[in-house]
Amino acid sequence: VFGKLGAELVEVTLPSSFEQGARDWVALCAVETALAHEATFPSRASEYGPVLAALIEMGRRLSAVDYARLDGRRAALTGSLGILLSSLDLLLMPVMGTAVWTIGGLERAGRDPETVAARLRYTAPFDMSGHPTLTLPGGMTADGVPVGFQIVGDWFGEAAVFAAGHAYQQASDWHRKRPAL
Repeated sequence: VFGKLGAELVEVTLPSSFEQGARDWVALCAVETALAHEATFPSRASEYGPVLAALIEMGRRLSAVDYARLDGRRAALTGSLGILLSSLDLLLMPVMGTAVWTIGGLERAGRDPETVAARLRYTAPFDMSGHPTLTLPGGMTADGVPVGFQIVGDWFGEAAVFAAGHAYQQASDWHRKRPAL
């Protein structure tokens, strides 16, 4: 669709730290969540669900040294992505390596950090770097499960991201389709 709209499509190589970024995001998110909930957790831990409580506990257990390492890797990834994205108008990326997960599939996959990182491998690095993204539907699998993609822009490039998303939706109808439930 973007090619038909006049975009020049080129392949790029992601920074070598991109994969590590998804794993690091889980721990950084845990620390930030623990900080956001410090007034009520653990004193009201029984009011939290098991998934959120486990994430907060992970953040509370992370050492300052481990956090500093994570923050250093975040800074390096952010710089590498900044260099890449400053050389492009926009970047098209998958949202996930598979089609949308079912609730049963999520429950079977579990909540361990590596499983979560695998689900977030294409989105979490941009969450860490602060680059704007827009996720759109881009098709369906043979069995009718939605598949999405994301448009990623350089810092403060939201206008270009939204303009490309709007152009895509004007030229396609994936945003109008619904899976059979």
